Amino acid sequence: MTLPALPPGTLTLDHAAVYDGKKWKRVKNLGWLVRNWKSVTSFDVRRGYGSWDATLIAFIDNGNVYATPYASRYVLANFLDRSIFRGIPVLWLGTQRVAGPDLANAVARRA
Repeated sequence: MTLPALPPGTLTLDHAAVYDGKKWKRVKNLGWLVRNWKSVTSFDVRRGYGSWDATLIAFIDNGNVYATPYASRYVLANFLDRSIFRGIPVLWLGTQRVAGPDLANAVARRA
């Protein structure tokens, strides 16, 4: 899976935000992603910055990018196990996966 280039500053965010092609706009929380789930084309999970364990990046079909830091990869994997995200491609720390129970179980085994 080839993902688009990350916008500047993606991996150093300390809050949930959406990049519109020009700048990052802060959003309240994961609610933005849940409300816009139908537009997600793929996810990228990277190692976190600072005290964060991981960064979740969602690529949106209109070219926007959503990103948010996570304190726990285990919690993140379980978030991606929601039925609305199941089947969406995920690049998890460089490994090709699919959102759903297999991802959550794989991460749980390593926790």
